[in-house]
Amino acid sequence: MAVIVAVTTVACAGQSGNAPYRTKGGEMLVGCGGEPSWKRSVTANGLPNVLTQAKAEAIFVSLLDAGLEPVFFPQGVETPWRVLVSSGKRLTIGLGQWTNDGPGWNAHILTVESKGGSWAFRFGGDCASFGPTPRAGQSVVEALEYSLGLEANQIDVQVTERQCAGARDPEPYLHTPWVVETADTVTLYLTSDPVVGGATCPSNPIVTRTITLNSPLGDRQVIDGWLYPATPLG
Repeated sequence: MAVIVAVTTVACAGQSGNAPYRTKGGEMLVGCGGEPSWKRSVTANGLPNVLTQAKAEAIFVSLLDAGLEPVFFPQGVETPWRVLVSSGKRLTIGLGQWTNDGPGWNAHILTVESKGGSWAFRFGGDCASFGPTPRAGQSVVEALEYSLGLEANQIDVQVTERQCAGARDPEPYLHTPWVVETADTVTLYLTSDPVVGGATCPSNPIVTRTITLNSPLGDRQVIDGWLYPATPLG
């Protein structure tokens, strides 16, 4: 069970400095909570001209023969695929149904490496943490829910660190929020200092972050920018 800590931090909305997420060619990079990452625009269909269908199926057969769990291939070697990252001898492949909003039901990600004419499994999973890739020195903080603040242009946001942080008090490590305001939405990108040296993974404390907007919230929706697809907070 998450621990709620009665701490309130006041932060002014703003966009000074660099965005807390990585970009390439002006486009946001996305991933499964870290590296590898890729341009969001390639998520649905992948990079062109990297693999043929026959080559992809040959890779999948070799991985299954080597003992890879069949959960990665719900439709066998005919499972839909797209190459998300091609880097040297490594390929990162999205398996199953994907859109530019990320993986669908029963979709997975798979990174393989070419070695001596064969392909070896490196890592993979269900990509449950799909979203923008944070910059170095930025760890994702999730926004859980919000309420109106004391001032007309303030919102009180319940936040918690996503990383394994040993249930530390997040207060000393929170960064100034990156807030994108439009006529219809207020999108929050909240971050903290990454844990150095590793940590255990109990439930992290929840704290209150009071954010001062450029104008009153009104009828606008508040969105956690780290989540895809974008879902308004309660």
